[in-house]
Amino acid sequence: MKQIIVAFCLLLVLSACMEPRDGAAVTPAPPPTASPRPSVEEGTPPASPTPELWTPVPITPSAPATTSTPNLPIGCRSAVQDTLVYISRDADYCFHYPSRFSIHYPDNPENRTTYVDGPFLESGVPEPDQANMSISSSPIAAGQTLAQAVDAVIWWTIVPITDTRPIAPTLIASAPFTRTITTIGGEPAEIVEGLPGRLTTSQTFIIHDDRLYILMVIPSHLDLAYPKSQPDAKAVWETVIATFAFLK
Repeated sequence: MKQIIVAFCLLLVLSACMEPRDGAAVTPAPPPTASPRPSVEEGTPPASPTPELWTPVPITPSAPATTSTPNLPIGCRSAVQDTLVYISRDADYCFHYPSRFSIHYPDNPENRTTYVDGPFLESGVPEPDQANMSISSSPIAAGQTLAQAVDAVIWWTIVPITDTRPIAPTLIASAPFTRTITTIGGEPAEIVEGLPGRLTTSQTFIIHDDRLYILMVIPSHLDLAYPKSQPDAKAVWETVIATFAFLK
C-alpha cells in the first residue's frame, strides 16, 4: 500500500514540473532569417562610379620642318633661310621655293600640275601683277627622246594650232630662243629661254620615269621688261631649279 502511495505522489510532482510558469505557452524559436538584398530593377545595370570628364588639348599646327629628313633627296631634306620645302608623293618630286610664294594645285590628280605663285604686286599695263612658276608632267611616247619632246613643245608654240605640217627642225632652229643642255634632279634636262607668247617664259624640260616634266616661270627671270615682277621670277626660278629632285 505504501508503495502505491509513493508512486502516486511522484507522478504528481513530475506533472507539476512540466507545466509552464504563469500559464505562458512555450513555442520554439523561429529559425534565423537572412537579411533581405536590395532589389534591382530588371534591365537596370548596377551603378558605377562617374568617370572624370576629359577635355582634349587643341593641336596647334607646327611650323614647316627645318630638321633633316634622311629619306628625302639631299636637296629637299631641310629648308634654308627664307624658303619652304614642297613635297609631292603623288607627283614624285620635291623642291624649295621662296617663303613669300604660295603653293596650289588643281583638284584633278591626273593633271599633276603644281603652281608656285608669287605675291600680288601693283597691277599695271603691260606689267604682270605677279610672277608664277608651274611644274607639270605628262606621259611621253614610247622611245621618245628629250630632244624630240622639246622639239614638239616648241613646234606647237611657234606655229598656229591649226598647222598640220610635220615638225620642221630647220624652222625650230631659226626661232629666236636659246636651248641649253644641263642636269636637274639627277636627270638630263634642257632649258629653253625666250619662247614667244603673250609674256616671255623660261622653261626646263626633264624626262623621268617615262614622263615629261616641264618647269616654267612667267615672265622669264631674264626679262628686264618687267622690273616689278622680274625679281620674284628670278628668285623662284633659281630656288626651284637648284633644289628640284625626284623622290624615286
